[in-house]
Amino acid sequence: MHFTQKVILSLNDRVCDAMKKLNSLRQQHQLKKITLNDLKTEYEQKCYDVDRAKATMAGISEEGKKLRELENRLAKARLKCQEAEHIKKTYEQIRNKLYEEHSSYAKCLDEQELQIKKIQKELANLRIVHKDAFLARDAIQKELRSLEAIVLNKRKQREQELTSVKKELDTKLAEDEKEKKLLSSAGDETAGPSQQPFLGLSEDQLGKITHYEELFKTIKEVAGVSDIDQIVERFESQGATQNHLNFLKTEAESSISTLRDERDKMLEDLEGLKYSGQLETTK
Repeated sequence: MHFTQKVILSLNDRVCDAMKKLNSLRQQHQLKKITLNDLKTEYEQKCYDVDRAKATMAGISEEGKKLRELENRLAKARLKCQEAEHIKKTYEQIRNKLYEEHSSYAKCLDEQELQIKKIQKELANLRIVHKDAFLARDAIQKELRSLEAIVLNKRKQREQELTSVKKELDTKLAEDEKEKKLLSSAGDETAGPSQQPFLGLSEDQLGKITHYEELFKTIKEVAGVSDIDQIVERFESQGATQNHLNFLKTEAESSISTLRDERDKMLEDLEGLKYSGQLETTK
């Protein structure tokens, strides 16, 4: 009896262990079943998500359309952001440049003012020179006209006097020649070779000869010469004097034109400096 009980107890223990194992296996089976169901559910969800993602990427579903729209908006926003960054850098460069110019603006402005004052002073001097040149030109032209008139009058007067003297001398010579022929033909024996050439002339003829001699002497004194050839040379030299005066006139007009061109150039430079100064002030 004791042995049987031991066997029964041993079997009971074994049955209990088997039941425990069975219960444990059932529990594990149940847990695995639950896990399997969870995995199936998760798999189905994954498949659903994959299908939705494919539809979204293809732009078929509403979410895909929204995603595409968001992507487009994002791309535009990125472009605008890049453009804004570029504009920002540009403005920063401009700002830095303005700061640099601002730091040197006062010095540059002072230099510009000094340059303008210098040019204004030069312009004032040029105006004075220009005025003096005009006055000198007018004076030279006036003097030249006066000299031309004097030379022309003297030339005409001397030409007239010379012509008159030549005519009178020619007349005198002709009359002398005629008188000589008359004296020679008369055969006056008292007229020796030592007699004067004016022997036998009337008082009127002798007065004319004296007048001609005095007139010729006056011409020589006025012209400062001693013979008729020098008188002719003196009249010809008046033409050289006229040419020299014309040369001086041309040279004075050329100098005035050069000064006028320099004045115009200085005025243009002054206007350019004023314009550049206004631009710097506006900046």
